[in-house]
Amino acid sequence: MAPALSRALFGLLLLPLAASAQPTAKEILAKAKQVTGGEAWNGIRTSHSQGKLSTSGLTGKGESWDDVLTGRHVDRYELGPSSGAEGFDGRIVWSQDTSKQVREEGGGDALESAANEAYRRSLAYWFPERWPATIERPTQKTEDGKRYFVLRITPKGGRPFDVWIDAATSLLDRTVEKAALETRTTYFSDYRAISGVKLPFQQRSTNGEKQYDQFTTLEKVEFNVPIDDSLFRKPAPPPPDFAFEGGKSSTTTPFELANNHIYVKVKLNGKGPFTFLCDTGGANIVTPPLAKELGLKPQGALQGRGVGEKSEDVGLVKVDMLQLGMSPCRTSCLRRIRCRASSRLKASRSAGSSATKSSSDLSSPSITSAAC
Repeated sequence: MAPALSRALFGLLLLPLAASAQPTAKEILAKAKQVTGGEAWNGIRTSHSQGKLSTSGLTGKGESWDDVLTGRHVDRYELGPSSGAEGFDGRIVWSQDTSKQVREEGGGDALESAANEAYRRSLAYWFPERWPATIERPTQKTEDGKRYFVLRITPKGGRPFDVWIDAATSLLDRTVEKAALETRTTYFSDYRAISGVKLPFQQRSTNGEKQYDQFTTLEKVEFNVPIDDSLFRKPAPPPPDFAFEGGKSSTTTPFELANNHIYVKVKLNGKGPFTFLCDTGGANIVTPPLAKELGLKPQGALQGRGVGEKSEDVGLVKVDMLQLGMSPCRTSCLRRIRCRASSRLKASRSAGSSATKSSSDLSSPSITSAAC
């Protein structure tokens, strides 16, 4: 899930703008600060938010912590059988999956996303010294009979995103951001006053395919709570989730090389063996027939993507144990997806696989309050 409530502080009530003259970006932002809290924003140093999440048949909760002075942040979520976290310590972008495994995200798309989040969460549109950005001259667009002022903002190290402001009500209507794989639009509504400032308590994030829309409801926001610096740092790796029988330090297992792919035999939850396709760049996947054989009930229908443009519905299932050779490994959340089996897989008894180049649209949602 793209960051779900990450821009709540970014959504705000603006002064009505005269139709006869288009204001500058600086004027829009200055008025925005004035009507949503004015000087109250100057005293905000940290933010802690909690909220409800729902998408693709899954429900859960999320929590965000922000250092408003620097843009450092961490988001944690629980959604159906899945959980995870994402963070930025000012230098390193990291993520944590359901099994608590931690990965440093060094790709350009992840770094740009972190820069944009840091800009918004540090309120840098009002305090540019916190995170520099280029703000282009506002333009006007009309949609469904409504007129909008559109500001394009490009934070340092980030990518451009657009802010749509309803010219009639002066409310932030949406943000639009094009990432590597998709363009995501986030709509804001249900503005409420809290601790002297105004925030949107409802958000809907979409990539244009409505069945995968992400909904968030802000439930609690508190400012200036103490936050230890360690909260933003990349977590330590979890204890090993595997073991070798008999106290050994290694094990040997046969494999088959076919079409330049590595296939091994594994057991899942004590059943099998099943053919497993190994791909270090993929996600852990079981096919629907295998999920049914194991008695696994998928939850949700998330968006799963490969290297092409099309996507498939992906359900989440829980597998407790995977055994390779004589080595059992505790596992957690796997994805269930329909796969077109290769000729090699068609000849095997089962199609349990670590699918090639596949991912589902499930990322850590942020429930931070931010404003623009």
